[in-house]
Amino acid sequence: MYEPPFTISAKAFTDSMNVTRILTDCKQRPKCLNFEMNREMNIRSIHSSLSIEGNMLSVEEVSDVLNGKRVVGRERDILEVRNAWDCYLMLDDLNPYDLNDLLHVHGVLMKGLLKNAGNYRTCDVGVYDGEKAIHMGPPAQFVPGHMMNLFEWLSHTDIHPILASSIFHYEFEFIHPFEDGNGRTGRFWQTLILCKWNDSFKNIPVETVIHRRRDEYYRSIEVSNIKGESGPFIEFMTSALRESIMEWRNEDIDIRNMVLEDIADGSFTNAMEESEKAGVSKATMDRLIKKLKDEGRIERVGSNKTGRWVVVDRG
Repeated sequence: MYEPPFTISAKAFTDSMNVTRILTDCKQRPKCLNFEMNREMNIRSIHSSLSIEGNMLSVEEVSDVLNGKRVVGRERDILEVRNAWDCYLMLDDLNPYDLNDLLHVHGVLMKGLLKNAGNYRTCDVGVYDGEKAIHMGPPAQFVPGHMMNLFEWLSHTDIHPILASSIFHYEFEFIHPFEDGNGRTGRFWQTLILCKWNDSFKNIPVETVIHRRRDEYYRSIEVSNIKGESGPFIEFMTSALRESIMEWRNEDIDIRNMVLEDIADGSFTNAMEESEKAGVSKATMDRLIKKLKDEGRIERVGSNKTGRWVVVDRG
């Protein structure tokens, strides 16, 4: 069986274990907001992943596109957003170990953007950072065999999913199986692998950190290519995962504490206004209020129309 070359540094191992610890901690304590398919987080992920590829839409415009509002922008950029959202809606139904599912995802991501969407490339391509060539993929005739070997390895490896998903991500980009759309497909597939291991990753916009550290992202690919193994890329990805999950945890706790403090002060309206300024939608806030109520943290005093929320247990 094919075994991709890689090394796991002490830093990569520590970062991956820290990610696992934080996820376990969040499962045990009812402080974090684990809303299924958190829309705001997915919008951030889509915006960041597409921005890496040159999409010009802002995160607000991405949200508007998905809400059916009119957006003035390049037709390609708008179509990229819609296609990416269709893929995120498929997360629960995809099998990360099924090569046919990956081909299907590429077909959806690149629908209307690439004539050969969902099919392997028939020409030579490479990874570019702007005009700089970072890596040239192997000849097209070898792509099907490389992809079969990679998926066979992924299906049978006993390496921790955080590390295995990072190895897969690098190997996928190295093979560069498609004419276009490899970056967004590889990042999405790593998210899928992680989601099947722990569904909290549906709500963690890892791509936001990758976008912010874009130069490091490309540099880690370049250095891994030079070394002939994915160790540098694994170290980058595990640090990006640790950074993104810490931001997710802290943001969730901050929003929850803000709401509890405002309700305790008798200012529920202020909590809603402040959350809106922070970019949290009313729908998300409504789910949070319901969650706090179900946990016995808050209760309504008086009628539904004229009553007010009070804090019972701050937790």
